[in-house]
Amino acid sequence: MSPVPFGNGRDRPALDPEIIRKDRLLLAATELFCARERHDRSEVRAFSELALNLYDATSLADRRRVACLIARAPQAPVDVLSRFAADEDALVAYPVLLHGAAIDAATLALVARRGPESLRRALLRRDDLDEATLVLLAELAEPDTLFALADRPDLHLPDACLEVLCSRPAVMDRLGPRLAERNALPSSLLMANFPTLDPQNRQRALAAAGLRALAEKARQTLAKPVRPTLKPQLLKRLTEIALSGGPEDFASELAQILGLDGDFCLAIVSDASGESLMVSLKALGMPEVDASSILVRLGGASLSLEGLRSALRLYDTLSLAAAQLLVSTWRQHSGAALQSSRTDAGVQAAPVAGLRKSVLADGPATGLRGSDTSHLGEETATEKRLASS
Repeated sequence: MSPVPFGNGRDRPALDPEIIRKDRLLLAATELFCARERHDRSEVRAFSELALNLYDATSLADRRRVACLIARAPQAPVDVLSRFAADEDALVAYPVLLHGAAIDAATLALVARRGPESLRRALLRRDDLDEATLVLLAELAEPDTLFALADRPDLHLPDACLEVLCSRPAVMDRLGPRLAERNALPSSLLMANFPTLDPQNRQRALAAAGLRALAEKARQTLAKPVRPTLKPQLLKRLTEIALSGGPEDFASELAQILGLDGDFCLAIVSDASGESLMVSLKALGMPEVDASSILVRLGGASLSLEGLRSALRLYDTLSLAAAQLLVSTWRQHSGAALQSSRTDAGVQAAPVAGLRKSVLADGPATGLRGSDTSHLGEETATEKRLASS
């Protein structure tokens, strides 16, 4: 048996140099801290100060070992857990994000913004995410990562998060059916994001629009039936652009007539199913023959025969009031403000089926006219241009 080396004290053995090295102190302190189940406040505070002071001097290998130890410690300080969770090394941050009892909201948002996907998946398994972090995840995470949202036991996502999810078609293709199964999307968001929804949620949006239109009709028993009063010259002009121009030209003209954002209208035209286009044309009162021609011209190359039949079936079965309600919801959602150029092009505010007067007074112009025809005497700039041509 080798003799014990003597230290400075009379009977005190000398410490191993590896133990007193600064870059190894945090590991030793953490092992001591985790060896006990309970600590008083002074001990927790002392460990927190020591850990934060030694963090930068600790090697990467030791930080990874410390992270695994501290992640499950019941009394681990919040600031220490947050420091490990914010580490740029994913193997340091992962166990803390997955098992850490409490991490401050700023650190969670930082990880959601920075990634990588493995850490975002760890975040989605936590039940203490605030709205800002959920919105960042909905905006930046990959569709495969966001699929884990459907597995959360308490699926009460904020509207801002659901709105971002609905704006990402690639996400809704995978996540949408699961959200539909759990009734996670409110009807307002379903209708507002119709062009980017998956088929299941689109059916729910159409049903919601139909029910709201019927409810509005029941409240206004003495009102005249809803009918499109957009002048035939404008509809003819739109049809000519669709048949002779490209999708971009048609989307630009449709944006002016409907009072929608140009990018939103481009998404309508680019909808692979053709359903969004059919809703828009139905709301304008486009004749079915012309609507069929526009659908074939703009979507015939990508739509199958069954897809064409399905889109035309939607046009035939969707009520005018429900279509106008959907379009007016798109307008409010996109926040497209009426500009003077749109007024010059013949886009004027008018009632839309399914909306209250207070909503119409505050919202942007619709480009659709309801049963009130008192404003039809004024000739628009677009009609003048058509007459001169």
